[in-house]
Amino acid sequence: MSWEDPVYGTCQVTEPAGDGTYRCTSLIVIRKCGAIARFTQLHVYDLRASPRRSKEPSASGGTRLRLITGILNLALGLRCPRPEPGLAHILSLTKEELEDCFEAKARGTEDGKGVSSGTMERTVRAVAGFLLQVRKDHPEEMALREEDLVEAAEARDRYGRRTMALRPAFTVPDAGRAPLPFRDLPGKAALFLIQTAFRRAPDIAFAVCLQYFAGLREGEAMNVRPVSSPFGPGILVSETGGAVTDIAIDLRDPLLLRPDIPTGHNKRFRMVHLHPAFRAAFLDAFGRHMDILRARSYDPASCPLFPGRNGKAMTVDSYRKRFDVLVRNHFLPALLGSSDPELAAYGLVLSEHKLTPHALRHAFSASLVLLGEDIAGLQSYRGDSSPQSAFTYLQNKGDLSRRYSHVQGKLLDALFREAGLGED
Repeated sequence: MSWEDPVYGTCQVTEPAGDGTYRCTSLIVIRKCGAIARFTQLHVYDLRASPRRSKEPSASGGTRLRLITGILNLALGLRCPRPEPGLAHILSLTKEELEDCFEAKARGTEDGKGVSSGTMERTVRAVAGFLLQVRKDHPEEMALREEDLVEAAEARDRYGRRTMALRPAFTVPDAGRAPLPFRDLPGKAALFLIQTAFRRAPDIAFAVCLQYFAGLREGEAMNVRPVSSPFGPGILVSETGGAVTDIAIDLRDPLLLRPDIPTGHNKRFRMVHLHPAFRAAFLDAFGRHMDILRARSYDPASCPLFPGRNGKAMTVDSYRKRFDVLVRNHFLPALLGSSDPELAAYGLVLSEHKLTPHALRHAFSASLVLLGEDIAGLQSYRGDSSPQSAFTYLQNKGDLSRRYSHVQGKLLDALFREAGLGED
């Protein structure tokens, strides 16, 4: 972000109160080259979100507004091309962008000095309350839904009585240690990751495939049911004349795959249809996974697609931990030792970052853009409630073309056959 780029900022206006005192009001402004370029009315949303009765001029809400504008400025840096700050940008924000901004703020400066846990909690509360008030005035135009911002949770009042209260629907990152989100996963590297997973972590290899070939979030992948599930088949394959015409993944029902703890979370209850380019590779991976599953013991009551060590359905937290071990102990060393210069170069980049399962959904979205999908296709295959997230990928299509391999379905199938996934 250069010095000439407009950014969100704050300023204070001092007014006489008429009784010999004065009142300070904090405003959100747009700054450029350090000076105020224009005033806005955005601060009124924060005033609604947190009414203040303070008598002291110094307690004017400036700190809260600085927390809010700090996150809004981080969000500006996520978009390419960079948008203009203002209401239009705020209305187009997505939950994924906000989560990335919170993680970046928690990590802090490049030397690893992050902000305190208390500051992160205040930041999340302030931003969620601010955006919730914006949504009340712009319910149709805003990409964020109310459930994206707040959720109901059990709490206790001042007398110790149980009650229900709204809280921000965000996980507060671990302050000072949260890494910057890293999402770059080229197509060739993604296929190499799948190959490595089937060899070194076969219990989660098909979950990796569900994310890369179907664009599922990690919580959604853990909620997929096998064909023989007592809750009904979770993967449906349609054939006409011996040819596969559709593969669908049923995420329409919020079923509990185990009674003691949720296994994951479906952000949107829907039927997921695979892109034709990924069908052959998906079916190959599914067949390999079922061969692995037949050799495992699992809970017959729930018949999980991904049984853990105790035979019950694997939770999303367990999946994330297994994925991290797969990347650190197997995928990264294999990349660095690869004779392929592209994979070896990616390994050098990855050695300085942390790859999370969500990168697979990002790689899936990038592949759809390179396969020629428009905004409607992206929104449909990604399962987005708003086209804004999909539009971000289309804006970055030129950059994606330079960094991602455009791999068609036939090449995917060929790579799987040549990979020898069943070998030790």
